[in-house]
Amino acid sequence: MSFTFDVRGGSAIAREYRNYSFLDIDASYGYHFNDRWSIHIPLTASTGLFYPSKTFMEQIYLGIGGEFKITQHKEWGLILAPKVQSTLGDKWGAMAYDLALKMESKVVPVNVGMGVRFIDTYTSPIAESPIADKVCVYFTIGIRLKSK
Repeated sequence: MSFTFDVRGGSAIAREYRNYSFLDIDASYGYHFNDRWSIHIPLTASTGLFYPSKTFMEQIYLGIGGEFKITQHKEWGLILAPKVQSTLGDKWGAMAYDLALKMESKVVPVNVGMGVRFIDTYTSPIAESPIADKVCVYFTIGIRLKSK
């Protein structure tokens, strides 16, 4: 079992959507099948900021993710981490599909990486206006606490 805490920051990459950036705080609880494979349940608090209007939206995401250790060296490992999440109880609904590549230290429980996120938005009838789907890139840093 493991508990991971990550902070992510990113921005949309398409020219027409560069007015969007986000900051996430993510806590996840996971199970390790073996040295290479694991699955986890992430809970994410996300704040999206829209420029130049300086408006923002706060969302809570819940989903499922996995990790595969591509390489394992004595002091570090390279991890491929896909994740799918959906918003909880918000008038701005969205599915977020993430794919991250992380480097994890085996000396200290820290990981750093970068990833790509596709935000597939869907809007409830009470929302004022729809939000367009976005492709974003992000950087991440986190810590992992493992039980043996």
